[in-house]
Amino acid sequence: SKIYRRPLGEALANGRQWPAVPGKLPFLGNALQIGGLSRLFDQIQNWAEDYGQQDGIFEFSLMGTTFVVACRQDRLLELMKFRPLALVRSNKAKSVALSIGAKGVFAAEGHEWKSDRRLVAPALNRKHVREYFNNMKLVAKRLVKKWSNIMESSSNGTVAINHDLYSASIDTLSLTVYGKDANTLETLSDQTSKDVVAILDIATLRMFSPIAYWEIPFIGPYLDGGEFIKTRLFLALDDLITRHLNELDSSRSDSQGINAHQTTIHTKQTNYNNTFLGRILELSEQYNDSMPRERLIGQLLTLFLGGSDSVGTLLCTALWLVAVDPELQEELVNELLHESQLDLDKASMGDMLEKLPRMRSFLMEVIRCYGPTPLIFLGAAQDLHLKKVGASKNAIIPSGTEVILLSRVASLHRTAPPPEVPMGPKGEEVPPSEFCPRRWLVQGSSDQDGVDDTDGSVSAADTVRVELPSLKSGVHMSFGHGSRMCPGKDFAELEIMTGISYVLLEFEIALSEHENGDEASLHQIKLSLRKRR
Repeated sequence: SKIYRRPLGEALANGRQWPAVPGKLPFLGNALQIGGLSRLFDQIQNWAEDYGQQDGIFEFSLMGTTFVVACRQDRLLELMKFRPLALVRSNKAKSVALSIGAKGVFAAEGHEWKSDRRLVAPALNRKHVREYFNNMKLVAKRLVKKWSNIMESSSNGTVAINHDLYSASIDTLSLTVYGKDANTLETLSDQTSKDVVAILDIATLRMFSPIAYWEIPFIGPYLDGGEFIKTRLFLALDDLITRHLNELDSSRSDSQGINAHQTTIHTKQTNYNNTFLGRILELSEQYNDSMPRERLIGQLLTLFLGGSDSVGTLLCTALWLVAVDPELQEELVNELLHESQLDLDKASMGDMLEKLPRMRSFLMEVIRCYGPTPLIFLGAAQDLHLKKVGASKNAIIPSGTEVILLSRVASLHRTAPPPEVPMGPKGEEVPPSEFCPRRWLVQGSSDQDGVDDTDGSVSAADTVRVELPSLKSGVHMSFGHGSRMCPGKDFAELEIMTGISYVLLEFEIALSEHENGDEASLHQIKLSLRKRR
């Protein structure tokens, strides 16, 4: 459908404190202007350009609900200061999350959130992510092996990557969360992983449904099959928790204790102590903060849903961007093979973060421009007082209002981008509204005096390093902001870097001859592979 646009003056003529998208119909609101759920984000982005540039805020109506949208970085940061008590997950988002059993830190608010985060965040801090690194390597090598076999048996070396990258993410999480080697990449037989994929699709369907049909007593949760899948997942995860507890009790009885530094991956005999679940149980005992079993299952399910979707999406996007830019691909491969002199199989997490500045700059730009959560759905738990909006010095978002944060649009805003976004390295200045994989690179080193400690021959002026914005800047809001920053952010970034690195070292990649390089093809990417070595 045609993009529906009317002059800003008409949108302001209704006397609101901020513009409202005109053309609202009874009950339907602006629904007919969207033209389908697949176009929802694109249409809201277009509305942001038409009605949100002046004050960074506007509203639209959909199926009887009014949504207030923040679309400029300063406005997003202003609103995020109301988190986590005055601005909370929207009623719709909370209802959907709870309906699929995701009763974890994502959907929690207030004191419940504080209690959950105290247990979940330490289990995903950098110290422990470092110990999960071997899981990421194992799965990445399996992915490369599978694609090598497909390439050898195919006449044109074409591989459809989306499903495999999603499976790889689920396999990494299976090893990390509860120590089970699902290996869906090679076997495609793990029911739990299939159920995770299915429940994600159902969550999306429910999120954008105009009617909360799943809340209909007795039959509602079964109408889309979600309750059946949720029950299977709960039973499977409950069994894993029981096995974990038995393993931990057995360890104590054998006076072995919990070895938090063991990183060996056991594919036949599971090592329960070196898992996300094992660490939550440890911390729960340490803090004497017993988490209800149902809530513990919800934490595991939340990590699976959020982690697999975010990593799978970003990996697909990153490989697509590399495939359409041969110069960038060669630059990243050169860094992996020559500049860093990195042996991926032996590399540590520190090596990945310190020796691959070009890769990190590229990944940060992917997250900024193609973040997996372009829309953040929230709700005002009390009146929110904003700074100047139009002629009003103290605009108010009333309690109960549905609020959407356009995190991706705010980072790319052409008229008022975040001041922390540089124009790119010297000689390659690119506006913040455009994708620039080298944006976060700077020449030289801030902590060296120009001499490499190894042989005294390398000048810092000849090196590059990555200089990322602070987390407080709000430049990358796909993983949240401030106290509500996703605790799995470091895990996701390292997993994506690992996957890209193994793929690029093994293959030269390009879009298949049937791909046109359009961003619309991101949902079903086919790559043409050729062995690099």
